[in-house]
Amino acid sequence: MVETIGLTIGPTMSLMAWSMPSARAELAAMRAAIAAAQGARERNRLMRGNLEKRIVVIVWCESLQAAGAGGACLRERW
Repeated sequence: MVETIGLTIGPTMSLMAWSMPSARAELAAMRAAIAAAQGARERNRLMRGNLEKRIVVIVWCESLQAAGAGGACLRERW
């Protein structure tokens, strides 16, 4: 009997590896690489979110300054 190990990548691609020690090691390395890529995407998403918040604060401050609030609005509000 040949055991298979499945790893799904994305909605349509599926990767199968045979039950051999080298294939298991390769599959483990692939899983680690995918997890690292997902972690990097999550970090990028969080950084984009912080950047978007900063842009909103800057725009908000500019609109308050136009309304006469002066420099009081320049404190960072994340």
